[in-house]
Amino acid sequence: MEDLFSRVLSKIQDGMKITFTPDNVAEDDNFLLLGEKGSCTVTFHTKNVPYWLEFDNDEPMRLEDVPSSFLRSILKNV
Repeated sequence: MEDLFSRVLSKIQDGMKITFTPDNVAEDDNFLLLGEKGSCTVTFHTKNVPYWLEFDNDEPMRLEDVPSSFLRSILKNV
């Protein structure tokens, strides 16, 4: 079976944005900090390796460094 990381890579595109809220994150995902506004928009940057994520309420992060629970949240929304 294809691993989570590969599945995410096959579905995301450069510049793609997802706004995460309590209603659309994976059940076991406690990685995201939704903050006072109750949401977090993530922008995917895939033109150069390593791929990275830009969070509207936190520091950028390499995609390969996020936990599997967050990968499941991404898959839930693509």
